[in-house]
Amino acid sequence: MEERTLQTSDSQDKPVKNRRIDLRLEAKQKALLEAAATVTGQSLMSFVVSNSLTAARNVLHEYRATELSFADFEKFMHMLENPEEPNTALLNAARRHRQKTKSSHDL
Repeated sequence: MEERTLQTSDSQDKPVKNRRIDLRLEAKQKALLEAAATVTGQSLMSFVVSNSLTAARNVLHEYRATELSFADFEKFMHMLENPEEPNTALLNAARRHRQKTKSSHDL
């Protein structure tokens, strides 16, 4: 009975990897991934999975970082619906932009 408990706890500690993702790549893409995996000392699969997970976490972090609370959203919408008059710096920047874009169209 004790042995069975040990086996159960061991199997519960290890995550089950039973999901697959199949990829079709160009030869150059696969060679690039293999070369990068080699220099990092990882297998191709470990390299692809670890870097994909890092990229996914970064994307989700950036997405979540741009979420607003309801109060912030209300304030933002109020600012869009009731814009302040442009200040001197903004007016000067707009003038410089018009001058630059006008001169680039004259080429």
